[in-house]
Amino acid sequence: METGTGKTYTYVKTMYELSLVYYGTALWYTMITKRYLFDMEVEKMSYEPGIQSNKELEFAVFCIENIAKRLQVNAEQVYAALTEKSDILHSYIVPEYDILHTQSRDYIVDDILQVMRERGVTV
Repeated sequence: METGTGKTYTYVKTMYELSLVYYGTALWYTMITKRYLFDMEVEKMSYEPGIQSNKELEFAVFCIENIAKRLQVNAEQVYAALTEKSDILHSYIVPEYDILHTQSRDYIVDDILQVMRERGVTV
């Protein structure tokens, strides 16, 4: 995708509109628009634990959005539960990315919800 042209805007706007239709939320849109800045930050922070690649970031957003859809809550509430109320995002989802991302959407959501129940995390 070229940057600096109307093509980027059109692509992102179209993806945003599709996300609202299919997922009813725009959290991922905010995350994706910050992706280029995040890429630079990942390179600077690569020595710190946490999200180390765009694939892990996209997977984290995928998990948050699908849990929110299953629970019929706002994605920001799920994000807060996975990061502020607990450390499930950085202690489970990201470290287990290699295994989890090969599973089905339902399996991933069920698995994370089970971890949340075990740790007493509510949304």
